[in-house]
This record gives sequence, structure tokens and C-alpha cells, in this order.
Amino acid sequence: GNAMGEGGAAMPQAQVLICHAPNGTASGTLRTDLPLPTRSKPLALWQHAMLKLAAGGRAAVVLPDELLRSGGVAAELRRRLLDQGRLHTLLRLPLTFLETPSSVLFFDAAADAASGGEGDGTARVERALWVFDMRQMQAAAKASPVSSAPVFGLLPGRGTKLTQGSE
Repeated sequence: GNAMGEGGAAMPQAQVLICHAPNGTASGTLRTDLPLPTRSKPLALWQHAMLKLAAGGRAAVVLPDELLRSGGVAAELRRRLLDQGRLHTLLRLPLTFLETPSSVLFFDAAADAASGGEGDGTARVERALWVFDMRQMQAAAKASPVSSAPVFGLLPGRGTKLTQGSE
């Protein structure tokens, strides 16, 4: 079905979501049930993924790079993703892969959706983000094609691990 149309609100929760929205904007607000109204198709689909991901579920969402650094609705969604879920991997896609520079965010929903999985919020939580930059691998991939293992397995040790402690 069309996740960005009004029928998207009726879609059931899912344990695994893989999403890629077309770029651009709609003539009006895409869905009335989204917590942050937007005309941006990628922002609407990102919200859809966060709303429809079941507790403990996993998601991969393809987004234009501009949304990873812009303000407004995109900044609020990034904050909510960090507060309510667990962003663990960022895969930067080759520049020639899509029409616009894009990345894939891989995240998990908190196991306890009601509390965000953080208990009473007083424990120190270590968050690690693995960054895989396929833009750097692009020239090498033409000479020797990349198997599906690095992309689908996202094997530890093949990316850059960024670790940050948070309260």
C-alpha cells in the first residue's frame, strides 16, 4: 500500500521495515496522523517508519543526506530517533546510486516502547554508531565488485565506530 497516503495510518506495526521515499514534496500535508506535519515525502516516510516499527523491531530508511543536517522537522525527528530508538548504523551510499546524495539509517525500536527502553533515565547509556562510507569504496568497487556480505551483514570492524556516552 501507499504508506504516505491516508491508508498508511491503518497499516499494522511491523518487526522489520525497509523504506525508501521518492524525493520531493506533496501539494499538501501527506498524512494527518503524523506527529510533525510535513509536505516532504522523505520526512513523512521517516515518521511512518518510526510510528509503525513494533517494540524491538528493526528498520532501514533511505534518506537524502540534506535531512541528516537540516533543521525543523528533520532535526526533531533526529532527536526523537535518538530518544526513542537506537540508531546503530549509517550507510553512506555512493553518489551515483540515487538521484541525490543519500544514506541509509539502520535503527531499532526500544524494546519497551512505553519507556523508550531507558528505565528511569538515570543509568548511563553508551551509544555506538557504525558509519560505513560506500562513497570511499566506489572506485574500488568498479575494479573488484563488492559482494553482498559487507552491505547486508554490516560486519563489525569494516566501518568506523563512533561511541558517545549519554546521560
